Amino acid sequence: MQAEVVYIKIPKETKVSHTKILLKDIASLYCSNRDIQRELENFVFLKLPEGKKQEKYMVSFLRVVSEIKSAYPEIDIENLGETDFIISYRREGEKGLPAWAEWAKTGAVCLVLFFGAAFTIMAFDTDVSIEELFGNLYYFVTGRESGGRGILELSYCLGLPVGIMAFFDHFKAKARRQDPTPMEVQMRVYEKDVNDALIQNAAREGRTVTQKEKMGKM
Repeated sequence: MQAEVVYIKIPKETKVSHTKILLKDIASLYCSNRDIQRELENFVFLKLPEGKKQEKYMVSFLRVVSEIKSAYPEIDIENLGETDFIISYRREGEKGLPAWAEWAKTGAVCLVLFFGAAFTIMAFDTDVSIEELFGNLYYFVTGRESGGRGILELSYCLGLPVGIMAFFDHFKAKARRQDPTPMEVQMRVYEKDVNDALIQNAAREGRTVTQKEKMGKM
């Protein structure tokens, strides 16, 4: 009798709020046998330790294979997702920082970005001597010396923030925006790099969840 094949796709990171992890909580499954698919979707894959408020667990796909094979040895498994993935646990009802602290963090980040960008622009302008450049350009076109507060300086001052906002796509309503903004792209790149670093560090330190004795199983 031909063995049933189960296709499993697990994303890089999955967020959960309960310690009893079903396979459908972390993965998308497909099997031509719908009964087996339903059984596997409700299969208890992991039991996270109690008492944690928030934690990240780096898990190997080998653990998925081990758990499924122990209960369904006749099933063949095809992995269509990640070989190592992260389960981010946050206890249900557990609140993070208070609202004022979140606003304070956001304000601090905005100030750092604002003054950092301002310093970068000023350093760039000084390095290339933008004032002298504008003065020479003004003299070549008009034949007169620039006072330093002409149309070139005004256009530069206005065009810089407008160009930044246009580049980051802030003028278009979110409902009409199909493509992600450059900032959203960079945030996804940052998340991917963080998750990859967590997985690699866990593998080097031997903290990847691969064996049953390292974590509970119901």
